[in-house]
Amino acid sequence: GIGPGPFAAMHLADLGAEIIKIEPLHGDLARNPAIAPLQGESSIHLFMNRGKKSVALDLKSAEGLDIFYRLVVQADVVIDNFRPGVMARLGIDHASLKRHNPDLVTTTVTGFGEYGPAKDRPAFDLVVQAYSGHLDITGDADGPPARVGIPLADLAGGLYACISILGALVGRGLHGGGQHADVGMLDSLVSLLSYDALDHLNSGAHVTRQGTAHAHMVPWQAFAVKDGYVVIAAREEKFWQRLCDAIGRPELKDDERTRDNRSRVRNRAFVVPVLEQAFAQRTK
Repeated sequence: GIGPGPFAAMHLADLGAEIIKIEPLHGDLARNPAIAPLQGESSIHLFMNRGKKSVALDLKSAEGLDIFYRLVVQADVVIDNFRPGVMARLGIDHASLKRHNPDLVTTTVTGFGEYGPAKDRPAFDLVVQAYSGHLDITGDADGPPARVGIPLADLAGGLYACISILGALVGRGLHGGGQHADVGMLDSLVSLLSYDALDHLNSGAHVTRQGTAHAHMVPWQAFAVKDGYVVIAAREEKFWQRLCDAIGRPELKDDERTRDNRSRVRNRAFVVPVLEQAFAQRTK
């Protein structure tokens, strides 16, 4: 894969691990310069594979498998980004590889996990962003759902894979033996819903799109000024009070509608237009 697996290994390389990337004989898909071109190469490939070594193998051949197994004997970790079942068909899943290296840590990153009901569904980043609900809570309140500006599902899957690998290595050091981690991109994005998921599951309240604003804090958003935008994040009351002085509206500090964050959230429809008017007269 060109996303979560390489991203996980990239972080391990940054931490000092020796990473050997296994590519097919025709080269990794991410090498295609038509994908994110940068001076004749792919910026995705350059970014995801920094600090790594590479070897091209035909894992469907006896010779390629033999070379791979010899690498596995010396390895601590094997990461793959294939669809569920591919590693087993190739004879390089955890059950097969631990016969060559009982202490091996293996990690598979897929869209929906290796065993769930959606395991065989296509799992491009955009699909998982939609399936997880992140598209639904991203964008302007009166606009359509919006994609997060980065491939969040790919990157989150890679980060959770890296965490799983580090945890497995610590566990091996404490208790011995290898482990296998099954990391789903969907699982990873659902985890990142964090307190919004907690609110929804316990109250039933639907999380709505807020644009740059925050559902639980006011003011916490971008405001238009004469020459662009500024962001204001007055989370603590002392910041709100200083903001009131800075925009020449000290009376807002004592207004019941704005006296604390809970009041400002409840009276967002009053507070935000007041601030919009104040900022519209100013430059960055």
